[in-house]
Amino acid sequence: MIFTRRLTMQFWPALLEAMTKQIKMMKPGAAHASLELVQMEHEASVAQMTEGGDFDAPYENNVDTWPLGKEALLPDNIQFHVHAKAPFRLEFLLVGGKSFEVAMGRRLLHGFCKLFQDAVERADWGFNLEMPGASNEAAPAGLLN
Repeated sequence: MIFTRRLTMQFWPALLEAMTKQIKMMKPGAAHASLELVQMEHEASVAQMTEGGDFDAPYENNVDTWPLGKEALLPDNIQFHVHAKAPFRLEFLLVGGKSFEVAMGRRLLHGFCKLFQDAVERADWGFNLEMPGASNEAAPAGLLN
């Protein structure tokens, strides 16, 4: 699949918004802290995947089937389907009218986000994709949680 710079700049904020919406639906009492909860889930999921070796596995290029054909897929639009107790679903609408959907649990979704962030960094498009609250700035002195 090919992501253009333009699509990436539209996709990332919409993805974060959808992830935040899912947190608000799952934990309505903590809706005020949904951005922080997304960040905490992201850090925990990436740590688990890193410890489990999921990010160290080499790329496997032994594909036997191509359900949408061997040509590169160029998304024109991406729709998010978010529910409180269902996997996060991304529907990729492709140039030419085809579409496909990917469903991901929260851990896999955060792994996808990490790989997507790394890919954009390597693409050197002049911007990085940040998770909400991922600032390296120290908290102001005297700030209590």
